[in-house]
This record gives sequence, C-alpha cells and structure tokens, in this order.
Amino acid sequence: MQEDRNVLESDRARIGAVIEFAENVLKNGRDRYRENPSPLFCDGINVDTLEPVKWNFPDIGEGVISNLATQQNLFRTLVLLSSLTGESRYKDAAKDAIRFHFDNLVDKSGLLYWGGHTFIDLKTLRPVGPGEKHRVHELKNCFPYYDLMYEVNPEATAKFVKAFWNAH
Repeated sequence: MQEDRNVLESDRARIGAVIEFAENVLKNGRDRYRENPSPLFCDGINVDTLEPVKWNFPDIGEGVISNLATQQNLFRTLVLLSSLTGESRYKDAAKDAIRFHFDNLVDKSGLLYWGGHTFIDLKTLRPVGPGEKHRVHELKNCFPYYDLMYEVNPEATAKFVKAFWNAH
C-alpha cells in the first residue's frame, strides 16, 4: 500500500511539471506582437526573461520563429494534458494554432509553410525561407500530428497530405 502511494506521489510530481511547462508555454510562448494576437506559438522561450527567443537573419533582420512542424510534439503534449486533467484549454490551444495555419499559412496547393527551410516569423506572420514564389517544403525528423490536424479540418488535412505526396 505504501509503495502505491509513493508511485502516485511521483506521478503527481511529473504531471505537475508538465502542467507548469504547459502553463508557461501558454502564457509566455505565444504571439505578443499585435493587438489581436494570433494563436501561434514561438519555437523557444528565453528562460531568464520569459520572452520569445529572437533570431537575427541576414535577409530579414530580427525574427521570432514559429514553425508548426517543430511544434508537433508540443501539440501531442497539450492534447494528452487535456485528456489527463479534463482541462480542454490545452488541446484547444493546439487546435487553434493548427486552424490558423490552415486558414492563413498555406500555399495554393495546400502545403503548410513549415519545415526544415521555412517558418513563420511570429512578428510579421509571414513565411520566411528560400524562394518567394516557390517555397521549399521539407520535413525532417518531424512527425505530423495528422489525427489532430484531421480533427481540426478534415478537408485541409486531406489537401495537405495529397500536396505533400505530390511535392515529395
């Protein structure tokens, strides 16, 4: 009986750490650059200042990377946290970011502006990467969360999958 209690306490501590992480991401890791912020996440938070990590690029100057491709495991974490806690706001935040991408940040074929060479500058909400007319679309070491994408928008997900297949 005592052993079971210790396991529960350690599980609570681990879940508490995940909740703390998620709360920090929701509070500090989102769009801060407009009066009506987008639901997008930045790719990093400075742990000392709690500000989004800023990068300096030779072609655009200072930017804040928001790359939906690299955020897929974050979304899995948020969805599972909602499942564990019963708090839908974690999953809703992930869904809102995906929905925003489908609605605003895709090319005419249905490919998302994301991947190894393309990202969204959170400060401008514009895609950044090689090629203005024909952006590079590449996914390396990224496992899209197709189930959540499909839940958000089945038609856009199907269009993306077909475009992804045709582009690669």
